[in-house]
Amino acid sequence: MKVRNAVPFLLLLILPTAFFPPFQRAASDFRLVVHETLAPVWASAQFVSGNVSGGTRRISELVHFYQKYEALEEEVQTLRHEVQIFRELEKENQRLAELLEIKKKSPGHSIGGRIITRNISHWFRWIVLDVGKKNGVKEQMVLVNEQGAVGRVIDVGRSVSQCILLTDPESRVSVVSQSTRIAGIVSGEGSNERLRMSLIPLGADVEIGDTVVTSGLGGVYPKGLLVGKITSIAQDRDGMHLLAYVDPAVNFNMLEDVLCIDFSRQD
Repeated sequence: MKVRNAVPFLLLLILPTAFFPPFQRAASDFRLVVHETLAPVWASAQFVSGNVSGGTRRISELVHFYQKYEALEEEVQTLRHEVQIFRELEKENQRLAELLEIKKKSPGHSIGGRIITRNISHWFRWIVLDVGKKNGVKEQMVLVNEQGAVGRVIDVGRSVSQCILLTDPESRVSVVSQSTRIAGIVSGEGSNERLRMSLIPLGADVEIGDTVVTSGLGGVYPKGLLVGKITSIAQDRDGMHLLAYVDPAVNFNMLEDVLCIDFSRQD
């Protein structure tokens, strides 16, 4: 018999004892038996009720904790994004400050420009700047950054300019070894990793590690701009000259901002 159905029956047995004193002691004993019989059931019911209540409370706490965790995670992501922006701004400010120092020391008229397009195919190495005729840019202006010589302007539009880099095979720059003053011509190989220094006299005093700078000859690049360092030397195929490979001073893969300098005009 189910406990729910047994309870009314037990109550019917207990109630008459309240009106017949001879049966009070027996009734008392009987109530004890009933209490002892039903105690596990009541205890189980209280246990289940307590667990359900506690479980519900814990679920509520977990939901609240998860909501706080999601909010904190979102805040962390926002802070990380802001830190990244601040770092980028710090690097940009550093680059611009270095370019400003070059501008102050440069004897020519200079205009700052930012790269907006680049062609880095195997054979052609050129970039497009966000400055043009309206900003005072002219063809054959020299490009430099805080690391050294970058290239020159070859075509100018109203608001943009196309420029050839030192790494382009069509580029030619007259250079000298800074220590021995041995002259040569630097051209690109279509790669950002190295330059070629050709027409070095056979037997000339050039060594690996020599610094190469612009010579000032040719009428475009002024004297003394840093080009790079010699990393290897070999005899050229004509048998009459040496050929040196130069590690460029400028990291052409990381170019962002440059100065266009007109060395024919003095400010």
